[in-house]
Amino acid sequence: MAKKVQNIASPAIISNMIFMADMARSTANMQECSMYLNYAVRLMKQMMEGENMKYQHIIFDLDGTLIDTEQAVLKTWQHTLKDFHHFFPLEELKIVLGIPTENALKKLNVTVGPDFQDRWMENYTIYAGKAAFFPGVEHMLDVLRQRDHSLGIVTSRSREEYSRYFLPFRLESRFDRMIFSDDTLEHKPSPEPLYQYARSADVPLNACIYIGDMPTDIECANRAGVTSGLCTWNGSGILCRDAKLLFRTPEELCELLSREDEEG
Repeated sequence: MAKKVQNIASPAIISNMIFMADMARSTANMQECSMYLNYAVRLMKQMMEGENMKYQHIIFDLDGTLIDTEQAVLKTWQHTLKDFHHFFPLEELKIVLGIPTENALKKLNVTVGPDFQDRWMENYTIYAGKAAFFPGVEHMLDVLRQRDHSLGIVTSRSREEYSRYFLPFRLESRFDRMIFSDDTLEHKPSPEPLYQYARSADVPLNACIYIGDMPTDIECANRAGVTSGLCTWNGSGILCRDAKLLFRTPEELCELLSREDEEG
């Protein structure tokens, strides 16, 4: 009975800790924010150990999770919208992060010409050179590969965008499978991209973690029945109380999976 109560209560407590951390962050009380996040992470580790959960397939979002493209993306949006006589400060444009262009334009409530996407991609070449892996991510991926975890990407980027801007990162050498926006009719936060990943890889959803940096990533995973993991190593300060797992550094993901490997 006690174990049942613990398993029911832990996710609720973790959710509340993330909520409290977000509230503290909104009032610039970073010491209190850090305290709540530390507590949430400890509870998550205890819950994982208690439930003996195993994850073979580790799936990542791309922008803001593996590769730091935030400033490049925001400046490209600002530049391209200005071409169509719409003027936004960078801070207001953060609502476009992590979603396809069509959805972003709806959120911004702007009208643009039919060549907007082509203009956006042309402008992105101006800023794309500043994109880089987040510190610790390459080592994390190497460690996971060495431990025989299957690695994947589910992103809102199109295949054309990937070919034009991400080939220098040589992701094909590290990832078994990648799902792009072209591969599904519905996009995050719809669960369809993760369903497509599971179908194409022929893997069970409950054997996967999907790790992203935005609430849309967390909703996508939760709706798909995939364990959701929120990474905060990008420094954006974005938190989501619906995340099942929280990773403040790439090393924390390795530590969690290392315990599973030892127990297995």
